[in-house]
Amino acid sequence: MWGVVPGKNGANVSKAKRLQAGDFVLFYGDKKLYLAGTVAVRWENQALAERLWGLDHRNQTWEYMYALTDVRQIAVPIEEVQPLLGWSAKAVVQGFNIYEGAKAAGLRELCNLSVADDAVPEDEELVGPENDPDHQRQAGSSAGTSFDGPTDRTTTRQVRREQAALKQRLRELGKDICALCGRSIPADLLVAAHIKKRSKCDEKERLDFDRVGMLACLLNCDALYERGYISVDRGGKLLISAKVEGSPELKTQVKLLLEGRITPWWTEERERYFEWHRTHVFLQML
Repeated sequence: MWGVVPGKNGANVSKAKRLQAGDFVLFYGDKKLYLAGTVAVRWENQALAERLWGLDHRNQTWEYMYALTDVRQIAVPIEEVQPLLGWSAKAVVQGFNIYEGAKAAGLRELCNLSVADDAVPEDEELVGPENDPDHQRQAGSSAGTSFDGPTDRTTTRQVRREQAALKQRLRELGKDICALCGRSIPADLLVAAHIKKRSKCDEKERLDFDRVGMLACLLNCDALYERGYISVDRGGKLLISAKVEGSPELKTQVKLLLEGRITPWWTEERERYFEWHRTHVFLQML
């Protein structure tokens, strides 16, 4: 649970009132984003805030309150945030701020806050009723979700030109064995998974074939790693997020296949990529 004071001349009031359930919140300190969560509910209660937290130097209390869910630890350096928000390297980060549009989307991706329904492969473009300007929703339909118009649409997208070469190199290194679960898997059920999200790699990192990627199976491991349910600690031990506890079936499967495993893909040279995944993507729940 958190709260916001009205601020000097009520500077925070209109911003605080814009918070809604489902919005994500990031906390900053020590030159990094260190905590992320999702707003569950927002309310105003001056008496409760004063009882919990007292008054500040302006004789104000943190009365614009909100409760957070899915709170997890992250460690995203401010240097990665600055270009997204258009800040200079000398910008002072303080106060309560709200970002929308492209800035919010950039922060969401950087901190792995995309919800499952929003997810598409990094080189794909999502086109559907909710973001297709040619599509009109039918209001008042009692038949559930409706769709009209053609089911196909021509789009343009970027193609990962290096992907085939990366997978070939990883197969040479990995002998068609999943780096995470250690099972021997047919090649068409293995993908060249980026240890550090490809969209966050520069050109030099994308071409660092021997270190930036690993083989991951489509049966379980690629999706679990991509979503942050699992990660790799220094030394190669697999980390399992407490998030799996919310699904008995997932918990059973993950513990059976992955708990206690040490991946041979971890090396000192790959550690910086694994560390990026641990601090940006892994669901390290509180």
